[in-house]
Amino acid sequence: EEQAISFGSFAIAANDAQSSIVISKNGGTPVYSYKIYPLMHGQPGQYRLSAYPAFTPLVININDFVLQRTGAPNLLIEDFTHDPIITDGSGEALLDLGASLKTTGLGGSYGDGNYTGTMNITISW
Repeated sequence: EEQAISFGSFAIAANDAQSSIVISKNGGTPVYSYKIYPLMHGQPGQYRLSAYPAFTPLVININDFVLQRTGAPNLLIEDFTHDPIITDGSGEALLDLGASLKTTGLGGSYGDGNYTGTMNITISW
């Protein structure tokens, strides 16, 4: 992990409809919708892949997952984006990763604090 994907710090004014943050794989300004207001912008993830065959296309699969905090609705992480990946002559590649964070839109309050979850990246070639 060169740089973890981050959605930054933000406030959620209401959870009466689904709101989202979209982080671009290219590092552009995040896009915020409906009731999410940025406090500090996030950043795309950057992951160094190594020990693969040289000049080989890699197939990247990342399942949607949730971020959780006790007593609060989940935050959904989905819609992962990245460019096609081909290793270099040393069998390495850099994966620039974007994604979307979405509220449930089903009511309930998101409290202050850290939300945690696990992202699994599956790579085949």
